Amino acid sequence: LTWIGCPNVVVPLEEQPAIREQLEAKNCVPIFVDSSVLERAEGLASEVLWPLFHYIPLSMLDSDTDMIHKQWEGYKELNLAFKQTVLQLVRPDDLVWVHDYYLMLLPALLREGQPKMKIGWFLHTPFPSSEIYVTLPLRKEILRGVLAANLIGFQIYDYVRHFMTACSRVLGTDVNVESTYILDSLSHTAVTVDAFPAGI
Repeated sequence: LTWIGCPNVVVPLEEQPAIREQLEAKNCVPIFVDSSVLERAEGLASEVLWPLFHYIPLSMLDSDTDMIHKQWEGYKELNLAFKQTVLQLVRPDDLVWVHDYYLMLLPALLREGQPKMKIGWFLHTPFPSSEIYVTLPLRKEILRGVLAANLIGFQIYDYVRHFMTACSRVLGTDVNVESTYILDSLSHTAVTVDAFPAGI
């Protein structure tokens, strides 16, 4: 088991080798990114995705929409940094498990690099109803990123249903909310989506 993560602080270049060595001794691989990338990615995740996923509506002001698009570039760069590191480390039989709303683009990025990779993705927060989700700029890109996983997990069934309905409304995927699959005609795949309660 290897953990790959990004320190939530900027680590000076000269300190990175020592920190990398300490973490790798514990099967942890750090990803060091530029402070501006980290700031913009953090902005999108904590100022846009987290509130929206907790039913706090986004502002529709043009200035806020422009800010979201600027933060989006940092969010993409962070996900690309994870892609590069994971693809360097992964072996053919490995399972890559991606966690949370900071890395919603990563499953698709990994799939581009290794089409047969086994990928799981789990969201540790609520997923909002489709009526709320559709207010998100870049909503298609985020759903497409997640749908590249083989298995998508949520904490409770309501979030599964919300996600499946959002995929149907936003992407036109074939969804039967009584099943645990989404049929995605664009990628010609069936993706398993299910609830995995944290307390069990």
